[in-house]
Amino acid sequence: RERISLASARERLRAALAERSRDELLALAASLGIERRSALRALAGRRVNAAAHVALCLALGIDPETGEACAPRTVGPVLWWFVGSALAVVLNVRGLSLRQAALEAGVAPCTLHRVLHGEAVSAENLVAVCAWLRRPPQSFTANTNCNSLKLLEAA
Repeated sequence: RERISLASARERLRAALAERSRDELLALAASLGIERRSALRALAGRRVNAAAHVALCLALGIDPETGEACAPRTVGPVLWWFVGSALAVVLNVRGLSLRQAALEAGVAPCTLHRVLHGEAVSAENLVAVCAWLRRPPQSFTANTNCNSLKLLEAA
């Protein structure tokens, strides 16, 4: 497989962040639970961790994989244990080794090992693994729009 590039998503994110003041950017980052440093790196068009990339893109209405426009929404953090569980299920069902799956996904076997054990990986690797799993990265984030959570907050 060809290596996943997030260049267009990263550039659209940079452009969208540049339209905001520094204070607005930092307030957005704080509301999403993203470190100030990560928000400033994204503003500079530099790589950020996968959780920050997904959260910032979706909050600004940018698809984290393609860079295309999408409906803005707030998501929680990436649930790495959930990505690892999905990977374990697919490996088991398809009867693949980590090496075979890594070749198909276009990532290193050690990357899949980290994912399998619930460890964070780069945004590019997260997108590649999610593409191989045929799921968008946002499907592995905490649901901040759950009705039961809203009921608990209201109480």
